[in-house]
Amino acid sequence: MARASLRGGDLVFFDTVGRGSVTHVGVYLGQDQFVNANSYYGRVVVDKLDGDRYWSPRYLSARRILDPGTVAKLNSGLQVAMQPGRAD
Repeated sequence: MARASLRGGDLVFFDTVGRGSVTHVGVYLGQDQFVNANSYYGRVVVDKLDGDRYWSPRYLSARRILDPGTVAKLNSGLQVAMQPGRAD
């Protein structure tokens, strides 16, 4: 998926070792930000995607797993019951 098509809730995949395969995953938040479990800092952090010299060149692709209605509910603060096995 092209970076220009990313929406909040999309999974973003990275190659952090330079072999062309996925080695790290984050959740895109929108506005050039994604959340990820960063092993360097030892905690969950929010990083920039295009605006970061480390992450930008390591981006491989993305996958949309939440439909827009679910994302809207989550953004509004509503609790959402997730159904395993359903992906966009």
